[in-house]
Parts: sequence; structure tokens; C-alpha cells
Amino acid sequence: MSYFVEFRKNKDLRKLVRESELSSTEFCNWFGEGKLRRGEDIRKLPVMLKDGQPMEALINENFQAALDQLEQRNPAVKSKLFEKIEDVIDGFESLPFGELEVICIS
Repeated sequence: MSYFVEFRKNKDLRKLVRESELSSTEFCNWFGEGKLRRGEDIRKLPVMLKDGQPMEALINENFQAALDQLEQRNPAVKSKLFEKIEDVIDGFESLPFGELEVICIS
């Protein structure tokens, strides 16, 4: 049951379904074939589905193979440290130039 709750509450997955990049049938097939083992796996699906190699690994193998492919391209997927580093980078990129200049001068 938690698989479907996670699927429905994930706005990125809902967007992929709306844009016809993912069907409910595909999701159900992955679940039925045992490719998705935990409800929390669903949270990583949008990132996987946006990248060709991890998506192929999910379709042809399983979730772990897709996660391994994704981790090679984006270490933040499995590492909290890399995830925090990405957050800091995103924060710097969204700073107005004046604030960034103050930080650099300090």
C-alpha cells in the first residue's frame, strides 16, 4: 500500500505521468516484478527516470542496478554529505550578486 501512497503524493512522479513519461501501468509492473522493494524507493524514481542509463537499468534489471548507475553520475543520491554540498552550491547559485560579493570580500 505504501508504494501507491508514495507514488500519488510525489509531485515529480505525478508530473511525469501527466507528461506521459511514465504510466501507472509501468509503475505497477515494476512493483509486480519486484523491481521496487521499499516504499522509499519511489522517492528516487523521478531522478532515475530523467536519466537514460538508470532508467534502462531499472527496466532491464532492478532498482539497485538503477541506483548504482545513478550514484555514479550523482553521488548525492546515496550520500548525505554530497546532498548537503549540493544544497550549499544551490544556495550560492541563488544568491543575489551583491550578497555573493559581500561573502567573497569577507
